[in-house]
Amino acid sequence: MIKTIRTLFFITALFFFFFTAQAGAQNIKGKSGVGVRGGVSLLSQDIAVGLEGKTGPLISINILYGNTDILSTGLDIQWERHKVEEIGVDTDIGEASTVSLIPFVELRAARIGNLTPYASLGIGVNINSFSVDNINPETTFTVKFAGGADYFVTPDLALNAELGWKLNSGEVNACNSLTGDCVTDDWKISALNALFGLRYYFNDF
Repeated sequence: MIKTIRTLFFITALFFFFFTAQAGAQNIKGKSGVGVRGGVSLLSQDIAVGLEGKTGPLISINILYGNTDILSTGLDIQWERHKVEEIGVDTDIGEASTVSLIPFVELRAARIGNLTPYASLGIGVNINSFSVDNINPETTFTVKFAGGADYFVTPDLALNAELGWKLNSGEVNACNSLTGDCVTDDWKISALNALFGLRYYFNDF
């Protein structure tokens, strides 16, 4: 899985840097933008010993500002959820949810026709939770790498698609509801994310 992720990002990087040799960037300097996107989140490893997470839904809302025509900064707010099963048993034990708050920078160094590819890097936090009360994953540090593109259908409205990988690795505290005994274990819920949606750019008031 990790090898597959690396291959996908290598292809995305080649796509992005190929187009940087083309025409200039889309005119977004001084403009603010709002994006609303949905998609899927695929975990890149088992959550914990004996546990695996299923592919789940992902929702993203981001706000951004064009510092220049090629550089934007913003905040990405993401929510995702995964069913968790025991490996080999196919029995649901609950659902893992994550809300991520990720400030990011976005490099938009190319345009070809109405298409503007970009690459982005974000650093923030993951607020993790679990549907079973006695299983408590910790809040974790996150790094997000992504590549995508805006396809402008009007000067201000764009269709957006993005492929990214988000780090989410920490610990979980699990307690026996009968004895009260607790154990701490690894909690690995890093994921490959695919998002599709809309972005709207508007001039500042």
